[in-house]
Amino acid sequence: MTGLDCGDAVSEVLSTILMVAVVILLAAIVGSLVFGVWPPAEPSITMATATRSGEDITFMVHGGMDLERVTNITCWIGGPEAGNEEVPLEVKVGYSETRHVPDPTRIVIVGTYSDGNSMVLFDKVV
Repeated sequence: MTGLDCGDAVSEVLSTILMVAVVILLAAIVGSLVFGVWPPAEPSITMATATRSGEDITFMVHGGMDLERVTNITCWIGGPEAGNEEVPLEVKVGYSETRHVPDPTRIVIVGTYSDGNSMVLFDKVV
């Protein structure tokens, strides 16, 4: 042997690199299972709108696939900050309520679900 035959060393390096790659891949899979990294749940589908007609704004509940899970729907005239008018809506398809609001203002409608989560259904200046 004169030192020119290095075939054994190359296969040892490649096998070490492949083993490290396999261990990293398995660690990533086990880690995602242990720490609960799952895709997000499907979004809830509920629809409510606010439309302006002159100086009046009409709030309307249109329904949706998840309306039966909604416990309440609340509208804020001027946004959800403290001191702004809060308008509760009935959780019923086709329910509407009209309020006199002379100037364009931000309207936020939020639905609260039976599992305690809330979702913004509408947020727009009307």
